[in-house]
Amino acid sequence: MDWQMQLRTVLSQDLSLAPHAMVPGLGAFPSPITSQLYVGDSGNNNFIGTANDDTFLMTDGGNDTVTGNGGNDSFSFGATLDNNDRVYGGTGDDELSLFNADYDLTLNSGTVTSIENVVFGAGHNYYIDPSDDFADTFLFIDATQLGAANYVYWDGNQETDVQMQFDGGAGNDIVTGGYKDDTISGWNGNDLIALWRGGNDSAYGGNGDDTIRFYDKFTPDDYVDGGAGYDTVMLQGGYNLDLRSGDVLDR
Repeated sequence: MDWQMQLRTVLSQDLSLAPHAMVPGLGAFPSPITSQLYVGDSGNNNFIGTANDDTFLMTDGGNDTVTGNGGNDSFSFGATLDNNDRVYGGTGDDELSLFNADYDLTLNSGTVTSIENVVFGAGHNYYIDPSDDFADTFLFIDATQLGAANYVYWDGNQETDVQMQFDGGAGNDIVTGGYKDDTISGWNGNDLIALWRGGNDSAYGGNGDDTIRFYDKFTPDDYVDGGAGYDTVMLQGGYNLDLRSGDVLDR
């Protein structure tokens, strides 16, 4: 067993009971231990974190329940997250990572709560429909690792009290904003951005032929930058707008 695996094994234990835990070849850990690494197996794991920045590696499956408590915690589920799991971020700036598989997941209320960041791994497609309790007040969705062959479809229309920021990848992403002031950046690809729930939203198409749908919710407080390519803004219903300079741009 190499030293990295030994370190992983020790950190997966309750270090509050062993403040000077030994790792062969490395010596004693300093006391106190400020963060914790929890490593799940294929069973039904139940982990409760500390007040510090903890890491939860839950990539082996099972019906897991993980609670971050305080701190800026990281939850890595890989390909295994489903509605049989429970992820409670707690306080702090917490992150959920999905990777190693395509996802087609509509999350039930209570499956994932109090998460501030979502990161998608390269090489796969992701359809995620989060519940309204997924985040508290702000949510950052990071799809920048995805190449041109892959996409994220993020359906955020249930988010009534969360301000979302989405950074897309190189593929053709689809993003639906919620009711608050969202900022959606498609970056590369022919993206579809739907901002028909309202709020003072900002849409950045980036490269590619993008479509931004406001329907009847576009106001002078919204901002659109189509970027490169042939871009389209879709409106619906009667409008009588006095647009300010800079409300709609296309570089």
